[in-house]
Order: sequence, then structure tokens, then C-alpha cells
Amino acid sequence: MNVKGKIKEIGEIQTIGANGFRKRCIVVTEEGQYPNDIAIDFIQDKCEILNQYKINQSVDIGINLRSNSSNGKWFTNVVGWKISILENEPQF
Repeated sequence: MNVKGKIKEIGEIQTIGANGFRKRCIVVTEEGQYPNDIAIDFIQDKCEILNQYKINQSVDIGINLRSNSSNGKWFTNVVGWKISILENEPQF
């Protein structure tokens, strides 16, 4: 699955828990008639991939959807595994 849009923000790397789990969030605005912001987490060794990208770049992000349950409630995360600049798109 892929998400295409313009980078709105890129977060800092966060380290969570005693085991040192790392994640970094990027927010991408899908363009169209009804623009939609999507938060995508890059985890562990994928965090550094985002170092070469900047706000307002148009990108194509490969994602996976992951769900788990806790105390009878379900949670879904959008996890990125690759990112590239969209070709033939103006970069601001």
C-alpha cells in the first residue's frame, strides 16, 4: 500500500521503553478535493531514512497497516517502510 502527498512535518526520533524501541513520525498531506493529513511511523532502523527529506517535498511512502488489541480495544498504526520523492512533482 502507498500514500502519496506533501510532507507537512517530520518528528524527532523517540526512544520508548527499557528495550530502546525507536520510532519517528512523519505527517503527509494527501492532496485532492478533500486534503487529508496522515501520520506515519517509521520504526527502529527505518528512523534515519527520514533525515534526507524536508517539509513540502512531494513523496510516495510505502506503508503497512498494523493492528493489535489491548484490554479489549483495538489500535491501528500506519507504519512506513520506504519513502521516495515523487518524480515530476514541483518541490517547494
